[in-house]
Amino acid sequence: MKAVTIRISGSRAHFKRPNTNNNPCTYAVIHKPALFGIMGAVCGIQRAEMASLYPKLCSENKSDGIKMALRVLNPISKEAHGFTKRNVTPVPERQGDLKGFKNNSRGRRFCEVLRDPSYEVTLGSQNPQFVEILSTFKNQILANRSIYPHYLGSINCMCQLAFISDSEVSEEKNGEFSTRHIVTKTGHEISDTGDMDILCENIPIAEDANRRYTATADVYCFWEGLLDVKGSYQTISNQTGDATACFI
Repeated sequence: MKAVTIRISGSRAHFKRPNTNNNPCTYAVIHKPALFGIMGAVCGIQRAEMASLYPKLCSENKSDGIKMALRVLNPISKEAHGFTKRNVTPVPERQGDLKGFKNNSRGRRFCEVLRDPSYEVTLGSQNPQFVEILSTFKNQILANRSIYPHYLGSINCMCQLAFISDSEVSEEKNGEFSTRHIVTKTGHEISDTGDMDILCENIPIAEDANRRYTATADVYCFWEGLLDVKGSYQTISNQTGDATACFI
């Protein structure tokens, strides 16, 4: 499978958990729907068209969708940030009017953000339509262009993209392997981790045309050292060398 490997980073990120509202919390790492949103913005795919593509983009069928292998480069660190937002309690008789918000006031709203997030992401597909989109994505990054603004989950979190390499991904194998990429809990058994810092997180892996998460996966996230694992894996080969990873 042909793939591209890129680096995604920023000073902060906020991938909102849908079950948190007034002071929203964030997932610990970037997830597939958020990544596809960045890709769509950079490539100039309009929101409605992108939403219609999500079910197929997130397909678990090997011949469909785009597969992702994710490596966390910086320690996962969260902090609270305050942003000035307009009061979101509307006056019923003035729906749709900005002045219809209660007292036309602004207020301080706090949300949880990731500090200094940085990821190495490998994206691959066997679907010709998505191979073309990935090629456009790569070319846009190389040219330092983006059709629409792209963010790390929130308009307050700017996103930096860098192309690393074209990659080749092997067929899926089973056995023991060592990896620096996140690993799904299902189908994998990790060895004694010793003093490694590992975080287990449940992240979205699929979204429907209405932008609702339809599937999640438990993953082991870490940012230092090699994790010894038993289960399914694929090998990523590119100009930086070979790496074993679990694709989601």
